[in-house]
Amino acid sequence: MGMFSWFTQDTHERIVNGKKMHVVMTDDKGNRYVEECYEGYGVFGGKDYFELLAEMNGFKLEDFGGDNDKLRSKGISLAFDGDPSGMNPKVLHPSLTRSGIYCDGLAPEPDPDQGNEDLEVEIHNEIENLCELGCYMEKLAEGDDERAYPLPDEVLKELEDFARHFVQWRTERLIDKACECAKQYFVWNTEMIEQFKQAMEE
Repeated sequence: MGMFSWFTQDTHERIVNGKKMHVVMTDDKGNRYVEECYEGYGVFGGKDYFELLAEMNGFKLEDFGGDNDKLRSKGISLAFDGDPSGMNPKVLHPSLTRSGIYCDGLAPEPDPDQGNEDLEVEIHNEIENLCELGCYMEKLAEGDDERAYPLPDEVLKELEDFARHFVQWRTERLIDKACECAKQYFVWNTEMIEQFKQAMEE
């Protein structure tokens, strides 16, 4: 379906995927579609943003044999025609606001991060998760859950670098690289456990 997200036009807030937030999508006829927790796929209150855009510019579902995907594709084409950001000024756009006002068909500003959580927050969370995993592996290598010791600085640096790269690749939706990164991580994870076990045996 594709990920899309924007800033609200009346308060300029990011519409973050999976975050509870009252957002109203409004068309030129005054119809309002209320969303309380946007999921990232362009649907507000059960109505697809690009389907509504196509309808606001004179197209109907019947024009495409009742195929919603084709109507949506038409809306996407209209929005991005001559404007790579999807803010084509020559067509009417639905409004996305907190208050429900209509913004005269002006396009809402797209979110360059596609509604993903703040990168620094994601990186911090990834580092914490990886450090917890590292502590678990230390205990596993020792064979004693009560004798944990801090991770070495160089290992912490590797964890941070990995987390940053993983978040960057995931955010940019470079799926192939993300998969490659994940595979490398599992290999590295296994090797790290073996290194800890060998160190404890010496």
